[in-house]
Amino acid sequence: MGKEVRSRMRRSLGVIVIAIAGLGIFGLMMEQTDAPRSAGQTSAHAAALDAANTAFSEGDFATVVELLSDVVSRNTRDGLTWYRYAYAKEQAHNETDIHAYHRAWNLLRGQAPESDEFARAKQRVMASIRDYAIEVRTDVFARVESIQFTNTLSGGFRDLRADSGTTFVVYTVVIENESSGTIGHLTAPVPTLYDFDGNSQREDVEARVYLAATLDGLATGSLNPGVRGRYFRVYRVSQDRLARGGWFLRFADRTELPVN
Repeated sequence: MGKEVRSRMRRSLGVIVIAIAGLGIFGLMMEQTDAPRSAGQTSAHAAALDAANTAFSEGDFATVVELLSDVVSRNTRDGLTWYRYAYAKEQAHNETDIHAYHRAWNLLRGQAPESDEFARAKQRVMASIRDYAIEVRTDVFARVESIQFTNTLSGGFRDLRADSGTTFVVYTVVIENESSGTIGHLTAPVPTLYDFDGNSQREDVEARVYLAATLDGLATGSLNPGVRGRYFRVYRVSQDRLARGGWFLRFADRTELPVN
């Protein structure tokens, strides 16, 4: 092997060694720079949660709110934390944070559906459901006005009765059109009913025609800008399946609210 070839090989090996050493130094610098910050953030987060849990068990709800405010502002996906924050806020400041309770309900559905916290969060949301304004489109807001479960729809010349083993679910929604465009009656963003398995329900056409002629104050045409209208949906569903609970409404923006 010639001297020139051996010289080129030595130079190539030298470059490789220098590159490897450089990567090692860069990795060490990254580890020293990033690792402590990440660990510190995690430790601070865990410490805040531990302290909040202790304060919650002692009934010091003002401290719980203070400690968990930063945690929930980071949009934690722990449903129990959201519930404790909402509950403590209500106890300490007499303020019902419907957003926090809704977040707790939504997360606990998958994390702890049998827990007392889930049941309480659902009840809080359902009790305040009329106060929950949802921006389903840009500058278009929807609000649930009422939810009714009944075996008989009264009005007109005769009552409309549900078949044996079924019941009607009727809800009305107020829609405020603060946008610059017109909302068509048939395209109004009224929520759809879903069961506990996530199956969307089909509206009862006969019952809809019946109620459209008997309910007062319903929007029957287009909804112009700056106008508020009332819309409704009616379903005929199994009493047994409804009794299992877990039904919900899903809006156009995919926001969900509990029905039972």
